[in-house]
Amino acid sequence: MDVRHGGGQRLHRESRALKTLRHWIAQGCPTDPNDAPQCVNLELYPAERILYEDDFSQQLVALAHFSHGSVRDVTPLVVFTSSDDLTASVDSGGQVKGHRRGQSAILAQYGEHVATSHLSWIEEVDDFVWSNPPEQNFIDRHNFAQLRRFQIEPSGLCTDSEFIRRLYLDVLGHLPTIAETDQFLNDPSADRRQALIDAMLLREEFAEYWALKWADVLRVRNQALTPQGVREMYAWLVTSLRNNVGLDAFARELLTAEGGTFDNPAANFFRAAGTADDCAETTAELFLGFKIKCAKCHNHPFDRWTQDNYHGLPAFLDDMERHGLLEDTLVMVISEHGRTPAITDTVGGGREHWSGAYWGMFFGAGIEAGQVIGETDKQGAYPISHPTHPNDILATMYHLLGFDPVHTTVPDQQLRPTLILPHGEPVRELLASR
Repeated sequence: MDVRHGGGQRLHRESRALKTLRHWIAQGCPTDPNDAPQCVNLELYPAERILYEDDFSQQLVALAHFSHGSVRDVTPLVVFTSSDDLTASVDSGGQVKGHRRGQSAILAQYGEHVATSHLSWIEEVDDFVWSNPPEQNFIDRHNFAQLRRFQIEPSGLCTDSEFIRRLYLDVLGHLPTIAETDQFLNDPSADRRQALIDAMLLREEFAEYWALKWADVLRVRNQALTPQGVREMYAWLVTSLRNNVGLDAFARELLTAEGGTFDNPAANFFRAAGTADDCAETTAELFLGFKIKCAKCHNHPFDRWTQDNYHGLPAFLDDMERHGLLEDTLVMVISEHGRTPAITDTVGGGREHWSGAYWGMFFGAGIEAGQVIGETDKQGAYPISHPTHPNDILATMYHLLGFDPVHTTVPDQQLRPTLILPHGEPVRELLASR
């Protein structure tokens, strides 16, 4: 079947998909019954594997788990894509062929469900000897581990002339003068490179140049912010960079900004977004690292985000508000678990389950909206302000329902009075009437 208007060929005449479609049409295009089992999870095997040059192929198997408990091999029905076709390609049946050493992620999509297999392709390099370069930071540790696995020798140090040129262009946005270059090249100290880096970060050009970069990212433009708003926002960015404001504090100030955009320039973040949808999309891309806007009109083609994820909660809250129910209804969304602060050493990395820090969102009856309460350390491992126990969340819920969690009792199985909550205090910051 040919799709003439831009789609190209999608179904071959003898394909299983076309036969299924014809069979469905011949039956009268029936809809699924309401109790039809639904896919609840998709698994892709192997989830990760290292392959060597004598066997650069891998057959993937996709298993769908359904709501009534069955598991079905849906490999022929899955859409496979490779993150890098030059490293590895995958056909419609899930057969992966490696073309060169490297790492690739194979994505499998079945309806709204997505699973990923991380494959590494190793080629033996004759006379390879790891040079064991010194690690300057934790990024070097992970980078060197990957390079050693793939038998890739790290690049050597650049010359001093190359170093100063690159540093000035990357940090300040312009070339060094002849005098600055001569001064650096004639410096006999062993730590001259680190000293030059430290000096560059203190120069005014650093704050001004990187404020321009952030202004591009935050969409600081005359059309949305007005010329004065642009000037105020740019000045705020320069001040933040000059004062070495941490990225966590920088993000917090943007996302919690209130008031006029001239008096509080960080509030221009919301003015630049324009709509609530645009604001959510921009926030997700800037601070969470994914493009949820791809799921606005269709399920995300390369991630697990669906249209239900995009529209579900806002549509629910909007419907509650339009019917006048949100004022009397408490809505809570709480994460199942946190994630480990450190990335694991497995192929592809990852962050395992962690119980030290969670997050939650609260809407509706009695909730003071528009605020962020509490923060974690830089690793996201433990709370450093407003630590909240799950019982405190329950105490807040009971309080909003009109119960005193400290004194209210219910009978147990032996009809003995038992407190509904042994301990816990309402989170006062969440309450509109404190």
